[in-house]
Amino acid sequence: MLVYEGDDRERQVNWLRGLAANIAENLGEGTAAELVGYALSQEGRESWGIELPNWFDAQDRRLLVRFVGENL
Repeated sequence: MLVYEGDDRERQVNWLRGLAANIAENLGEGTAAELVGYALSQEGRESWGIELPNWFDAQDRRLLVRFVGENL
């Protein structure tokens, strides 16, 4: 999944939605928070090839957890 580095918030949120769908589909069992926690850990990012954009912050992490939960 290509990382979106621009300032367009709508595209950023769409990128988060895509990442959330991939996490929900591919990372196994657990709560949304657990899956995101693993996906964003050093081990998870390395093994799944997840690259975080420069704009990703705590608010984006909360959105990601919410979006993963919606996909479970």
